[in-house]
Amino acid sequence: MRFLKYLILLAVVAVALGAVVLWGINARIKAAAGVSAETADLDVPTVSLIHPKRGAPSDEVILPGNIQAFIDAPIYARTSGNSGTPISALA
Repeated sequence: MRFLKYLILLAVVAVALGAVVLWGINARIKAAAGVSAETADLDVPTVSLIHPKRGAPSDEVILPGNIQAFIDAPIYARTSGNSGTPISALA
Protein backbone atom coordinates (compact mmCIF):
# COMPACT_ATOMS: atom_id res chain seq x y z
CA MET A 1 0.00 0.00 0.00
CA ARG A 2 2.77 2.40 0.88
CA PHE A 3 4.62 1.52 -2.35
CA LEU A 4 1.50 2.40 -4.36
CA LYS A 5 1.36 5.87 -2.72
CA TYR A 6 4.98 6.57 -3.68
CA LEU A 7 4.37 5.30 -7.19
CA ILE A 8 1.35 7.60 -7.62
CA LEU A 9 3.27 10.54 -6.15
CA LEU A 10 6.16 9.83 -8.53
CA ALA A 11 3.76 9.67 -11.49
CA VAL A 12 2.16 13.01 -10.52
CA VAL A 13 5.58 14.66 -10.16
CA ALA A 14 6.69 13.22 -13.53
CA VAL A 15 3.53 14.49 -15.25
CA ALA A 16 3.93 17.93 -13.65
CA LEU A 17 7.59 18.07 -14.69
CA GLY A 18 6.70 16.99 -18.23
CA ALA A 19 4.01 19.69 -18.41
CA VAL A 20 6.50 22.36 -17.31
CA VAL A 21 9.04 21.19 -19.91
CA LEU A 22 6.44 21.18 -22.69
CA TRP A 23 5.20 24.63 -21.64
CA GLY A 24 8.77 25.97 -21.80
CA ILE A 25 9.43 24.44 -25.22
CA ASN A 26 6.14 25.81 -26.55
CA ALA A 27 6.99 29.32 -25.30
CA ARG A 28 10.37 29.17 -27.03
CA ILE A 29 8.82 28.00 -30.30
CA LYS A 30 6.33 30.90 -30.21
CA ALA A 31 9.09 33.40 -29.44
CA ALA A 32 11.23 32.08 -32.31
CA ALA A 33 8.28 32.37 -34.70
CA GLY A 34 7.75 35.99 -33.60
CA VAL A 35 11.41 36.83 -34.14
CA SER A 36 11.35 35.17 -37.56
CA ALA A 37 8.31 37.20 -38.59
CA GLU A 38 9.86 40.45 -37.37
CA THR A 39 13.13 39.65 -39.14
CA ALA A 40 11.25 39.00 -42.38
CA ASP A 41 9.50 42.38 -42.04
CA LEU A 42 12.78 44.20 -41.44
CA ASP A 43 14.61 42.32 -44.21
CA VAL A 44 13.83 44.90 -46.89
CA PRO A 45 16.05 47.95 -46.33
CA THR A 46 14.61 51.45 -46.60
CA VAL A 47 16.72 53.69 -48.82
CA SER A 48 16.37 57.40 -49.50
CA LEU A 49 17.95 58.71 -52.69
CA ILE A 50 19.22 62.23 -53.14
CA HIS A 51 20.65 63.99 -56.17
CA PRO A 52 23.89 65.93 -55.67
CA LYS A 53 23.81 69.68 -56.33
CA ARG A 54 26.73 71.95 -57.06
CA GLY A 55 27.74 74.20 -54.23
CA ALA A 56 29.33 77.58 -54.37
CA PRO A 57 32.98 77.37 -55.47
CA SER A 58 35.54 78.35 -52.88
CA ASP A 59 39.10 79.44 -53.52
CA GLU A 60 40.76 77.81 -50.54
CA VAL A 61 39.98 75.75 -47.52
CA ILE A 62 40.77 77.52 -44.26
CA LEU A 63 41.41 75.17 -41.39
CA PRO A 64 41.90 76.20 -37.78
CA GLY A 65 45.37 75.92 -36.29
CA ASN A 66 48.83 75.88 -37.79
CA ILE A 67 51.57 73.35 -38.43
CA GLN A 68 55.05 73.80 -36.96
CA ALA A 69 57.97 71.51 -36.37
CA PHE A 70 58.49 70.41 -32.78
CA ILE A 71 62.29 70.62 -33.18
CA ASP A 72 64.20 72.27 -36.02
CA ALA A 73 67.19 70.12 -36.94
CA PRO A 74 69.56 70.44 -39.90
CA ILE A 75 69.57 67.58 -42.41
CA TYR A 76 72.99 66.33 -43.52
CA ALA A 77 73.82 63.85 -46.25
CA ARG A 78 74.74 60.34 -45.12
CA THR A 79 77.48 59.84 -47.69
CA SER A 80 81.08 60.80 -47.31
CA GLY A 81 81.06 62.68 -50.61
CA ASN A 82 82.96 62.01 -53.80
CA SER A 83 84.63 58.61 -53.80
CA GLY A 84 87.00 59.62 -56.58
CA THR A 85 86.01 56.66 -58.75
CA PRO A 86 84.50 57.50 -62.15
CA ILE A 87 80.95 56.28 -62.74
CA SER A 88 82.01 54.36 -65.86
CA ALA A 89 84.37 52.27 -63.71
CA LEU A 90 81.53 51.27 -61.33
CA ALA A 91 79.34 49.85 -64.08
